[in-house]
Amino acid sequence: MLSLDEISHLDTPSEAIEELDLFIPACRPDVDAEELHQALMLRGKLLWRVARRAEAIADYRRALAIRPDGPARAALEIANDIFAFHHSDLLNP
Repeated sequence: MLSLDEISHLDTPSEAIEELDLFIPACRPDVDAEELHQALMLRGKLLWRVARRAEAIADYRRALAIRPDGPARAALEIANDIFAFHHSDLLNP
């Protein structure tokens, strides 16, 4: 299994997501909490990039549960802002 640093340097998001799908279940939350948090954030960012938004938000929420003061809170706020965006001029061209 690759390390988190090696995974973050893979060529494509899909390769990294596949590796993270193996890496995350191997992490023990009671022992590897920070590493699990980083892995969830990385996978969330990659999932967002490949338009798998619901899965990305789920990872951000799991990361937030591990570290409430971490970057997951900002990621969730940004995602919510994007979903809440409304521009009436774009509805009726």
